Amino acid sequence: AVVIAIAFYVPAYTLYMLFIGPVRLKYIALVFIIMDVLMIGSYNAGGHIAHLGGAMYGYAFITLFRKGRDIGDWLNIHAETPAPVLYTAYFADAADLLSRTADVLGLSADAQKYQALFDLVRASFRKAFVSPDGRIEGNTQTAYVLALAFELLDDATRPLAAQRLVGDIELRGWHLSTGFVGTKELMPVLSAIGRTDVAYRLLQNETFPSWGFTIRNGAT
Repeated sequence: AVVIAIAFYVPAYTLYMLFIGPVRLKYIALVFIIMDVLMIGSYNAGGHIAHLGGAMYGYAFITLFRKGRDIGDWLNIHAETPAPVLYTAYFADAADLLSRTADVLGLSADAQKYQALFDLVRASFRKAFVSPDGRIEGNTQTAYVLALAFELLDDATRPLAAQRLVGDIELRGWHLSTGFVGTKELMPVLSAIGRTDVAYRLLQNETFPSWGFTIRNGAT
């Protein structure tokens, strides 16, 4: 049974993680749990956490072999965020999500394990990509948005990174430059750092690139 399970899950996870991309990873836990509760009717929380933890580690491993074969922050506007920044940020976020999920399910050992992993990856992110002046490698809106959204910065660099995010938006004539990865978190982050005014300014733009430009030109 073990051999059959390995033979099935390893190729399945490999194909799944090769094509799923970093954006979807944070939703895996909720999808599997909801499917189990609503469709199967039998609930094994510990099994799910172990299952998802394996997927997370598999994803991190596979990214080592995807250099040059990923789309990164797709459709960014001349602001390519380095792939290691994206992957490390989402690795940390996945660990944090698993920790919080395990905590809700009463799995304290798993919660502590993945919290420790989150702390480790967050520390590595800071060491590798964050400068004391708040600059994050790549110096893109997406880099700052993910670091702020996933709480990867310390108290000293967080406000500095927030200033750099707003500064880049202003430098671009109050336009976003985020692609698929960064755009989702952009507005919530601007609100969280107390710059709802900037969020509304982006929302009301009608020149490229903006949501208003898309609507004005009849796109969905």
